[in-house]
Amino acid sequence: LAEPATIEHWGRRQLAYKIGRHENGYYVISNFTTAPAVLPEFERALKLDESVVRYMVTLYEHELGAPKLSDEELASRRRAGDDDDDDED
Repeated sequence: LAEPATIEHWGRRQLAYKIGRHENGYYVISNFTTAPAVLPEFERALKLDESVVRYMVTLYEHELGAPKLSDEELASRRRAGDDDDDDED
């Protein structure tokens, strides 16, 4: 498993619903990069850890929102925006 890139400790919070005898949990979000082949063993380790009540592993493939534009695309949009300004008069 790769070194975690970021770890956010949200702290102790009330669970949305009771899980077994647990009404509160300590929330942690970790973003890391690893090879896909490592994930099954990582999830197995989480399942075996008795201090982990619930976990969720998700894939983070790209930033949310529109993809970044190249310099050429930005210049093209600026030119198109300049042309549109003439129509407002």
